[in-house]
Amino acid sequence: MNRTEFDSIVAHQWYIRGKLPTVHKPGRFLPGSVEVKAAWRLLNDRDSAAVRRRYYVAHNAYVLDVAKSLRAGHPVCAPHDLALVGLHIVIKTTYRPQWIWASFEQVDNVPPAGKGAAREPDAKDAHVPYAYNNPALPQKLAAQPKPSVSMQNPPKLDPEPTQVVRLHPINADIMAMNRAYWALPQIRNTVWRHYMLVTTQWPTTTVPDAPSNSGNPFPGGYVDPTKPVDVYQLPKNAGPPPELANTTMETYLQAPQASCMACHYQMSNARGSDFVTFMDNDANPAPNKP
Repeated sequence: MNRTEFDSIVAHQWYIRGKLPTVHKPGRFLPGSVEVKAAWRLLNDRDSAAVRRRYYVAHNAYVLDVAKSLRAGHPVCAPHDLALVGLHIVIKTTYRPQWIWASFEQVDNVPPAGKGAAREPDAKDAHVPYAYNNPALPQKLAAQPKPSVSMQNPPKLDPEPTQVVRLHPINADIMAMNRAYWALPQIRNTVWRHYMLVTTQWPTTTVPDAPSNSGNPFPGGYVDPTKPVDVYQLPKNAGPPPELANTTMETYLQAPQASCMACHYQMSNARGSDFVTFMDNDANPAPNKP
């Protein structure tokens, strides 16, 4: 998060669970608040120099070392090079208080789903492997693994790879924007020419700035807060079904009409937390400790 969002949390002590916003006492972040969520994959000896040059790399980042953790019986971190594979950026503005949402991916994650002018880049054309897809296996999305990794269900040292596919092509207009972006002189000779916008979404109904207002997002994706999170409903005149999914962060949520704002509305805004989800998970239960 940026300093503006950080200051919003500190000013209201939302790092304490008992002081979190509620639907009856909703919280509002300051305009200019920005959140970034990134997905990374560990690079290893099999990743050639040609592959590494296509990624923004965080060198010697301390992350969970599975082998050392399994030997020690508790989490152990060690330095590893990480490749950026997915990115969400959201910003709250004065005129878009339900935030503006954008999602990006590295172009080699999975095979392209689009056709013709709307076709996404294909790692095959660059003679590099897909990061999350084996072309020799059936081209269908693997079942979501359960249960999730935890101390009771630690990660495996050599797990079965997940077969990922993009179920819905990226919008043709977005792909046209990507091609214009890649052609910019400031971009075409940088690593960012290997990253693409997957989708963007913004509110069309901005008043009231309250838990009851989903923002009526465009592209559509309004969700009824009384129904399960995987049941989506489009409002009237909402435009085309959004199908807004990042294969690295919403791998198993690639349902028709899936939506950034719809999910965050139900999980957070309808509960008073201004579309921000992480505070409910990370707030300290102690009443007087940050």
